[in-house]
Amino acid sequence: MTARHARLVSQLATLAGQPQPLPVRVVLVVREDFVGRLTAQAAGLPDLWKTPVSLGPLSRLQATQAIVQPLAGHNPPMSVDTALLEQRLLPELAAEHQGQFIHPTHLQIVCNRLYPAALRANVHLIGAESYPVGGVAAVLADYLDGTLREAFAEPGQPACPCSVAADGIGRRRAGLVTAAAASLAVDAEAGRAGDPGAARQDCGAAGKPG
Repeated sequence: MTARHARLVSQLATLAGQPQPLPVRVVLVVREDFVGRLTAQAAGLPDLWKTPVSLGPLSRLQATQAIVQPLAGHNPPMSVDTALLEQRLLPELAAEHQGQFIHPTHLQIVCNRLYPAALRANVHLIGAESYPVGGVAAVLADYLDGTLREAFAEPGQPACPCSVAADGIGRRRAGLVTAAAASLAVDAEAGRAGDPGAARQDCGAAGKPG
């Protein structure tokens, strides 16, 4: 948890501990894969999960709206190529649910990869040339790989994206990536391959670029 996140949790705990009820309601919107982190750091918020609401799978129409509306509201407006959206992005996102529904967490992870990359490239139409090599499967596996590496990083060692480290923890990470990727119906190897624009290096047993 960063210092900024720790301050937020502390401030929320202070609000929750007020002797007199405050005339406000606080609604926290948290992506599902961050819920565990918030729970682990929220000992001072006993009612945090008193009335939780989970966002269920999205239809293709709902997913389309979630993708294009934030882009349209950007200044200047941005958009996604229709062919890319309908022929690749939506089908790949919906692969886990027989093509009918899309997991909102997966959608947000993928869009969080596409949008900043487009902004950095000063691209206002996200087309096939901006789409990561390996598509949705690669983005999700890459995200999962990076999250596990951060969680299991050895003290004092940089979080270098190694495909397979020689030590036991490295093998454990590789196994977790493969098992978790299988449960998400993505290809861990595709995620490790990444895309040409991503700054990724495989590491040798010594933890240095190989």
